[in-house]
Amino acid sequence: MSHDKTTSRFLTSREVAREYPWSEKTLRHWRSRNVGPRYIKTEGRVFYRREDVERYINMSAVDTYDSARRK
Repeated sequence: MSHDKTTSRFLTSREVAREYPWSEKTLRHWRSRNVGPRYIKTEGRVFYRREDVERYINMSAVDTYDSARRK
């Protein structure tokens, strides 16, 4: 079975830090406080689903007066 990282359903903390505006240290801190995007922990390893990371970003969006008028 071929595994292509660009289409992988799961991302490591390093991959999330590379693609999104957070460092691995921030992700680790969030996990310790039970905040941030959902993650999966199995056998001591942490993975994120891209859709969970995107959902977390979208939940953090702030509507401005101008963006609300465009709806």
